[in-house]
Amino acid sequence: MLNHRQLEALNILRTGKNVFLTGEAGTGKSFVLDYFLSEMEDRNIIVCVPTGIAALNIHGATLHRTFNVPIEPISPQKEPLRINKAIREADIIVIDEIFMCRFDYFEYVAKCIRLAEKEAQNKENVMARKERREPIAFQPKQVIVVGDFFQLPPVITEKDRSVLERYWGDQMSVGDGFAFQAPMWKEFQFFTVILEEPIRQREDVLFVKHLNKIRGGESNALSCLEKNAAQEKQTGKKTKKVYLTSPLQSRYLICSEAVLNFYNHGIRVYDPITKGDEETEDIVAPSIKKIECVIDNIEMFQFIRDFVKKEDDGLYYCDGQCVKRKKEETLSVNFRTSNSYEVFSMFGSLWGGWNDCPDWRTMERKSKEWYEKYGAEIIKISHDSLEFRCKRKLSTKDAEQLMLEIAGFAPNSMDLADYETIRDKLIRKGRFVLWWD
Repeated sequence: MLNHRQLEALNILRTGKNVFLTGEAGTGKSFVLDYFLSEMEDRNIIVCVPTGIAALNIHGATLHRTFNVPIEPISPQKEPLRINKAIREADIIVIDEIFMCRFDYFEYVAKCIRLAEKEAQNKENVMARKERREPIAFQPKQVIVVGDFFQLPPVITEKDRSVLERYWGDQMSVGDGFAFQAPMWKEFQFFTVILEEPIRQREDVLFVKHLNKIRGGESNALSCLEKNAAQEKQTGKKTKKVYLTSPLQSRYLICSEAVLNFYNHGIRVYDPITKGDEETEDIVAPSIKKIECVIDNIEMFQFIRDFVKKEDDGLYYCDGQCVKRKKEETLSVNFRTSNSYEVFSMFGSLWGGWNDCPDWRTMERKSKEWYEKYGAEIIKISHDSLEFRCKRKLSTKDAEQLMLEIAGFAPNSMDLADYETIRDKLIRKGRFVLWWD
């Protein structure tokens, strides 16, 4: 039986509108879709997915096979040369697991659909002239996309990314490469239907609750699951091993602006970086980086509070260690991250982006560049200033080159002291400060 929201979704699908069907895991997206498609058995339907494994799961075909989508990155100028018969005759086209579909692939698929519609209309116009009648009114194909963009972004290799940025750089930022970033996504005017009530695992409400909290970026939810897992291990219960391959073990990622804007409300997602078979025993945990955080505005504390807890005694605690007293403004937080520049992915839009202060993405790129060139690691951070320490001793030449780069990137920083003082501090201690007015 369909619940109220699922029935609403079904009725919208029945209208023939283009629909984006989304929602949390277990809310019945596939159930509603299957119900709808069973009603449309007399119609020509194509069901496809971005990957081969997903195609096997739904007994469908891949996008690449269905629409002859090239495997390599696709430029915005590339047009489909021919359309197969199945696409031309299709009344309904379903793309499941849309979150796995890269934007350039979706753009190409969209062009294929529009070309098929154009060819069908041209054919009808020719037949109408031959038969000396009015052409039948054009009926566009119904396009249904299904999936949850809170899940993993499409896979983009570094090689593909460089090509895509060269192709699309003038039109858009490649970013995470989600399908909804494609220019033609808006053309379809998808009616968005969000399912909310969990159907799967209904008997384990608490488990579902915590999973959806993790989906939304709440770190304490993962802590709860880890605590329960530890308890089971202690009691000697025989259970399957579960590895959460997300940077919450390593870093906290604020959802990309693209997804934020798409859903129009703030949520955090996790970007998996740990890869391997689920039976693997030896998962290397990221090292712990200790960074001093200056709590000088509410945005900073909004992030830090996910790592630090205030107890009844008025002290702040992190992993059981007292890290901050009531009146102190600076505390040390241990971040599980392989590289200090990844701290910006943790802060996301809570850091930077106002006045002359760069946004977090820009700062992450620059910090990574300086880490690779000079071994510079972040040791202190506030909302508008950073302190770095170089892991290796800098030569005079390196120090002077770094100062030139600092002057170009954060000119206010050169006002903190005279030229010789900044240079000598770089050479002797390998430390420097960035500051933006």
